[in-house]
Amino acid sequence: MEAGFVFSCNVKTRSQDSILSGDGSIHDISADDWLEGVEGDADASKLAVEFRDIRAVSYAAQSFLYVPCTPAGKKPGEARNMYGLIVEARTIGDTAVTGDELRQEVTDFAFELLKYNYEIQGCQEGLPLPSELPRFA
Repeated sequence: MEAGFVFSCNVKTRSQDSILSGDGSIHDISADDWLEGVEGDADASKLAVEFRDIRAVSYAAQSFLYVPCTPAGKKPGEARNMYGLIVEARTIGDTAVTGDELRQEVTDFAFELLKYNYEIQGCQEGLPLPSELPRFA
């Protein structure tokens, strides 16, 4: 994959009243710096889980995930910090579910995007990704 590659996915409901949207790309950022940026606009709805080296932060209808990922053709030392695959997912419009159920659905969607991105980006770390992240509740 070439630098700056972004993979996006949008899922529309039949009525097209709502959209589940997400994208993933590799950045030169450490997990701690990423977390600081994600928490910059934090609100009371924030929940977080960490599993192995995967971090997930969720707000009411938006989720952010991070996993270390040195893309194919790059060396870890080439990054100022380290390479990380970042995935963001969100809802647009009215949703059929709300609350914790919506939060989990958005995070699960984001994690599926992360797993796919991890493969197509050729992440050299070769982490064994789980089938799902730990549940928030």
